[in-house]
Amino acid sequence: MPLALIGIGATMDIKMLKGNLKAPFIAASIKTILGPAAAFFLIGLMGIEFSSLPGKLILILAACSTGVSTFIITEQFGGDSALAGSTVFISAVLSALSLTAVLVYIH
Repeated sequence: MPLALIGIGATMDIKMLKGNLKAPFIAASIKTILGPAAAFFLIGLMGIEFSSLPGKLILILAACSTGVSTFIITEQFGGDSALAGSTVFISAVLSALSLTAVLVYIH
């Protein structure tokens, strides 16, 4: 993933990050903040113990950032690669916070 993020950074324009960040921030927030919250709710609803390995893995995976492959696929199919790249970048930053919170909780 770090090498793929470097590749995204090399293709991104700094002006792109200064533009409208509302949509990428909303998308990244849904993935990294609402995702773990929804996973937490569903784990409890399904009766999985939070201290069990499946419960911990579900929470950790829900807190991870958006996959870099979304940028690659978007670029290959002629989509809005600036939006995809910004979303991946912002979700990588936000996932540092969400993963920290999840890891503190499950420890």
